[in-house]
Amino acid sequence: MSSNRSPRYPSIDLGDAIGKIEKVFNKEGRAPFSKEVAAGHCGYTSWNGSSAKAVSALKKYGFLRDDDAGFRLTDDAITIIANKDIPNSPDRKNAIKRAALKVELFAGLLSTFGPSPSETNLTAQLITKGFSKDGAAKAARAYLATMELVARESDGKIEAEADGTDEEQRQDGAKVEEPPKQPPPTPPAQRTGDFQMVEGERLLADGLLSKSAKFRVLVSGQIGVKEIERLIKKLEFDKEILADPDDVNEEFDEYD
Repeated sequence: MSSNRSPRYPSIDLGDAIGKIEKVFNKEGRAPFSKEVAAGHCGYTSWNGSSAKAVSALKKYGFLRDDDAGFRLTDDAITIIANKDIPNSPDRKNAIKRAALKVELFAGLLSTFGPSPSETNLTAQLITKGFSKDGAAKAARAYLATMELVARESDGKIEAEADGTDEEQRQDGAKVEEPPKQPPPTPPAQRTGDFQMVEGERLLADGLLSKSAKFRVLVSGQIGVKEIERLIKKLEFDKEILADPDDVNEEFDEYD
C-alpha cells in the first residue's frame, strides 16, 4: 500500500452532502442529470478531481443512483429534502440514519468506537489502519460530524440500532431484564494444527483463502446470529479501510 494514499471515505460529511443534494433537488427534482450538471449544482465550474470527489461522496451516502443519462436522486435523498420542514419526521430520520450507515467505513467505526470517540483517538486509530496523517484527520472529522448530525436529527438512537442491540421493553418503556443464560460446558483445551487454544475457545471455521493464505476463526462463549453479524461488520470495516486502489483516479473511473 502506498504510504501517501488513504483508504476511501467520503470527502465531505453527511451534513454537507445533504446541503448539496438540496441544491440538486431544487434544480432537477426527480429528472436525470449528467455528472457535469451534478458538479455544477455542487458548486464547481467543471468536472475535475475536486468535483468528482464531491459527487463520489454523494454516491457513498446513497443519494445518487446511476441512470442512462447520468444520475438521479434516490428516494432517500428526496425524502430527506422533502421532509426538511416537517418537525420530527420519522421518514427523514430513518433516511438520515440509512445514509450515515451506507458508508461502510462509518458503519465499521460506529461498531468499533461508538458515535463520539475523541478526534485525537479516532485519528490515531485510523493511521494504524493505513490512513495518511492528513487523510485520517479528515476522515475522523467527517465521521464525527456525521454522527453528530444523526444524533441531532434522530434522537441519538443510532448507536443502539447500529450495534444490533435488541432491548425488550415494557409498554411503559422500562427495560425487561432477561434471566441470565448459562453458557454451555467448555471443552478442554485442545491443539489444532500448530497452535494451542486456551480453555473455553473452539474452532468456528477454517479454510483456504488462496494458495498461500489460510484462515482460522476461534471463538469462546455463546455465538449466535448477532455475534456473527457483528463479526461480518468488523470484517467489512477492515476490508474498507485496507482498500488499496491501483490508480489514484480509480475512485472516479465509474464517472469517466
